[in-house]
Amino acid sequence: MVALTPACCDELGFPLSEQDRKRPYVEVSGRKGLGVKADDLLDTLVEKAMAEVRSRHSLPEEESEAIARTIAVGALRYFLLRLQKTRSSHLTSRKH
Repeated sequence: MVALTPACCDELGFPLSEQDRKRPYVEVSGRKGLGVKADDLLDTLVEKAMAEVRSRHSLPEEESEAIARTIAVGALRYFLLRLQKTRSSHLTSRKH
């Protein structure tokens, strides 16, 4: 199972019922109309990484974008590779 936290659903623009907002996570289901496009997720991760790079370094825009993209892709790859078949995964784009 892959799931999103309610906060992540908000960030990605998915409307949730009050019942779903009270849950720790919401299951992703294309049949129910709740699915995440990889490009949209990656764009969100790049934006967050870019904000972090800018807050820490004064680099040219092109270099900052390259670093942010590398961080975002690495974070997504790590998240996907660390999963096991017997565990559910709850995706959030916020720090814990």
